[in-house]
Amino acid sequence: MLRLQAGARPEAGSPAERGPTRASIVSRRIIGLGSALLIAFAGFLLLVEVGGGLYLVAVAIVTAYIGALVNAWVLLVEILADL
Repeated sequence: MLRLQAGARPEAGSPAERGPTRASIVSRRIIGLGSALLIAFAGFLLLVEVGGGLYLVAVAIVTAYIGALVNAWVLLVEILADL
């Protein structure tokens, strides 16, 4: 994951050429990995038969949906900014 965003580090130059901020990168990682971690935790809860695992699957689906919407919005804004 770190290698994929190695070019996203800020460099000297104008703010438009710097790339995404650290907060932006961290929030994208949390949104991207959040649903996967929730599904893994839900699977663990189902495995040990504690309860609440199916509720976490629903939360993971909603989290993945929100993450996809955020990524699509960022892509749209980036494309329109380049025009």
